[in-house]
Amino acid sequence: MRGILLAGLVLLVPAAPAAAQIDAAMMRRDMHTYFDGETSEAYFWLGVGTLAVGSSTLALTLSDADSLHGAAWPVLAIGVIQAAAGIVLFARTPGQVHDLDAQLDRDAAGFRHDELERIEGVNTEFDVLLWVEAGLCAAGAGLGFYGLARDDRDFDFWTGLGFGLAVQAAVMAIFDGLAAIRADRYTESLHDFTP
Repeated sequence: MRGILLAGLVLLVPAAPAAAQIDAAMMRRDMHTYFDGETSEAYFWLGVGTLAVGSSTLALTLSDADSLHGAAWPVLAIGVIQAAAGIVLFARTPGQVHDLDAQLDRDAAGFRHDELERIEGVNTEFDVLLWVEAGLCAAGAGLGFYGLARDDRDFDFWTGLGFGLAVQAAVMAIFDGLAAIRADRYTESLHDFTP
C-alpha cells in the first residue's frame, strides 16, 4: 500500500525540466542577438539624448517660464548621459563582438567563464540602476505634485524640475529594464552553453 501511495505521489509531482544545453553555434547566435539589442539601444539613446539636449536648450534660451526652466535642467543633464551612452555603445559594441567571436572560436570554455563573469556584473549594475531610477522617478514626481498642490508661482521652477526628473528617470528605467531582460536571457544562454 505504501508503494502505491509513493508511486501516486511521484506521478503528481511535476518532473524538473531538463536543463537545455546549447552548442557553440547557438551560443554565437544568442551572443549576437544580445549585442544586436545593444546596437539598437545605442540608436535609441543617441536619438532620445539628442532630442532631450536640444529641447531643453531651447526651453532655457527661448522661454521665460520658470516651470520650463526647472524641467529643462534634469532633461538636459540626463539627455547628455543618454547621448553619451549611445555613443559609447556605438564605439564599443562592434569591437567587443569581434573579440568575443574570436574567443568563442579559440577557447569556448574561457569565453563562457569570462562572459558569465562580465554579464553577471552587468546584471548587478542593472539592478542598482533600476532602483536608483525608480527612486529618482518617485522623488521627481513627489516634488512635482507637491509643487502643484502648493499652487505657488514662486515654486514653479521646482515643480518643473520634479516633473522633468520624473519623466527622464521613467524613460531610463523602462529602457534599462528592457536591457536587463535581454541581459538575463543572455546569461541563461551562457549558463546552458556546454563547450
